[in-house]
Amino acid sequence: MDGLFNFPPGVRPVPLEIQIQGIYIANFEARMPAMTKPTYTAIVQHAKIGKPAIVFVPTRKHARYTAVDLMTYSSIDSWEKPMFLLQSAEKLEPFLSRIKEPMLSETLRYGVGYLHEGLTSTDQDIVKRLFESGWIQVCVMSSSMCWGVPLSAHLVVVMGTQYYDRRENAHTDILVTDLLQMMGHASRRLMDNSGKRLTQNPNYYNLQGVSHRHLSDHLSELVENTLNDLEVSKCVAIEDELKLSPLNLGMVASYYYVSYTTIEHFSSSLTPKTEMKGILEILASASEYALLPISPREEELIRKLINHQRFACDNPKCTDPHVKANALLQAHFSRHVVGGNLASDQREVLLSASRLLQAIVDVISSNGWLGLALLAMEVRQLVTQGMWKRDSMLLQLPHFMKELAKKCQENPGKSIETVFDLAEMEDDERRELLQMPDSQLMDIARSCNRFPNIDLTYDIVDGDNVRAGEDISLQVTLERDLEGKTEVGPVDSPRYPKAKEEGWWLVVGDTKSNQLLAIKGVSLQRKAKVKLDFAAPGEAGKKTYILSFMCDSYMVCDQEYSFAIDVKEAAHEDDN
Repeated sequence: MDGLFNFPPGVRPVPLEIQIQGIYIANFEARMPAMTKPTYTAIVQHAKIGKPAIVFVPTRKHARYTAVDLMTYSSIDSWEKPMFLLQSAEKLEPFLSRIKEPMLSETLRYGVGYLHEGLTSTDQDIVKRLFESGWIQVCVMSSSMCWGVPLSAHLVVVMGTQYYDRRENAHTDILVTDLLQMMGHASRRLMDNSGKRLTQNPNYYNLQGVSHRHLSDHLSELVENTLNDLEVSKCVAIEDELKLSPLNLGMVASYYYVSYTTIEHFSSSLTPKTEMKGILEILASASEYALLPISPREEELIRKLINHQRFACDNPKCTDPHVKANALLQAHFSRHVVGGNLASDQREVLLSASRLLQAIVDVISSNGWLGLALLAMEVRQLVTQGMWKRDSMLLQLPHFMKELAKKCQENPGKSIETVFDLAEMEDDERRELLQMPDSQLMDIARSCNRFPNIDLTYDIVDGDNVRAGEDISLQVTLERDLEGKTEVGPVDSPRYPKAKEEGWWLVVGDTKSNQLLAIKGVSLQRKAKVKLDFAAPGEAGKKTYILSFMCDSYMVCDQEYSFAIDVKEAAHEDDN
């Protein structure tokens, strides 16, 4: 058996000794992970009792090679019937005939499938279907697919925790969030009828024993402490020690997958007077960033980074992961390039920042703070586009640098400051101004055409008969000019680490009192109608409000309208 696992001279795997149920993490001295004997044995042992396995590898190439390794090893171990195949070859054939990739078709005959982004949708669907139905026992996946594929297994193997970043020409650690997501594919509900982590690792969980009584006491204490923490953080309310009710903060934390300690921190730290610097500090201090790694050689880099940003920290502690998160956020807005592991850490910071800011907007809206809610929405735009609000809005376009944006602003005859200004120019004038190759001009044209151009109209329902203390209904109609396109597509945001769809907010508020009265999130393709309800003031008289339409992705495409309502005296009981 040892002869199956051959390595180049000087490359030997580190022994695999992790014994957490359902999860094996194989770390190797060699950068390129190889299928080791312990890992293969673990997969075989689970296959023999009908327990499927998912193997995560760094790249597409590794997915294919690892599947071939498993196919080869299993063919040597079992000559009569492939051990990872639980269905006859005859029944499998109709599926294999539809597979486009020859190597995938071959590995599937041995009960081993693989998934990566380069496969056709048909190939991916067939592999998923065969694995979910239990026909094949092993599925190898590229690590980037851990988020988009809802497969689960009894065993998950992570083949190495680094990948090769071609842009940096260096090996980079896989994000902690990605690793947790991979591990989450193991031993899910309905896949196993029991969990063994407690009994297999009693010392790790500080268990005094593994009897039913010990487990019951431990779990009871765990539940009680957790509920107490949630109650203190105002995420739940507990009445009579029996009735458990979710509170607003708890629902926000649950919806955006935010820690209860983070949502409590947001609620206690945000005030109506919080400014941009304060929002960034509160955002960076989220507990989601507490495990952001800092190596000794990064401390000086972080110190230089934070001291050269718009909002420098006073006496920054550069070993603090929250200071690092703040520095990486501001570096993103300033378009300061970071490399190596800092680049991968920045990616993690940005992805978390998106949902954290959504939670911040909800917390602010719950308090009814209009100005701060609009400011937090603007910060969401900064994260997507990687720029400051004071920067030229032309930097949202591809191939634009600050020098070119300044040249456009100083254009003789007419200053070009917005995407719409640039789109309205004649082709010859634009080409003369930008001095770019046709391929880059086409990229800019496509981006300009995709920039949101949305017509907003609104109507106050029964606006001539609004009485004090009653509800006001505002009917908003949104219509996008798609200019011949059939769909919107993802946002043009090359500095954001993943593809993103547009999101919008509709907000009604009173600027004089800084009160947010109504808010709704909107997902808009071609046309939408949205109704916003809010309470009229308690006293009669003319009242002025604003209606804001805010994007979470693009800057300078927001719209704001002012409207007035003549509120009449409240109706009396004898009025009929």
